[in-house]
Amino acid sequence: MEKVTTLLFGAISPQRRYVEFSYVNPDFEVCLDQVTFLVSYGWQVVSIKCRYQQGNYSQLPLEAFDGKPLGPPIKQLQHEWEDLLYTAT
Repeated sequence: MEKVTTLLFGAISPQRRYVEFSYVNPDFEVCLDQVTFLVSYGWQVVSIKCRYQQGNYSQLPLEAFDGKPLGPPIKQLQHEWEDLLYTAT
């Protein structure tokens, strides 16, 4: 079974309209970057939660979505952790 991430969030558009979105993608970083993309164009995220596969939802910190891409730093952290884990065994 393929791993799937679902992000559900509410945002206020640059025209001051409230809109609810959901993004579904196997790649968690892609979902995060979709939200970041909207923020970089003037959207204001007011709530965001994540569900990984069929589990419960977890709230995500709004301040993390400042318009700067999150995917590359998360991938970098992943590689650092993997390097540490592989060298420790």
